[in-house]
Amino acid sequence: MTSTREKKRIAREGARALRAKPGWDPARHQTEDAGDEARGAVRQEHVAAAATEAAACAACAQRRAELGDETALCDEHFAALAGG
Repeated sequence: MTSTREKKRIAREGARALRAKPGWDPARHQTEDAGDEARGAVRQEHVAAAATEAAACAACAQRRAELGDETALCDEHFAALAGG
């Protein structure tokens, strides 16, 4: 019968052997969620649409003129681009 201490030693050695194999170290392996790419694409489309709307928005144009900042946005478009 194998003792608990011996079982732990065997498990540590097995884990060490696996980590030594190329591609088996979980600390170095980064999984990529398939949904991350889709969410990024949707967010990018959302930002592009909001930027297009902001370019034609009279309130954004007024805010840019007031501040002298070509990147200024009205509160509505700023909230949309900030995710609020």
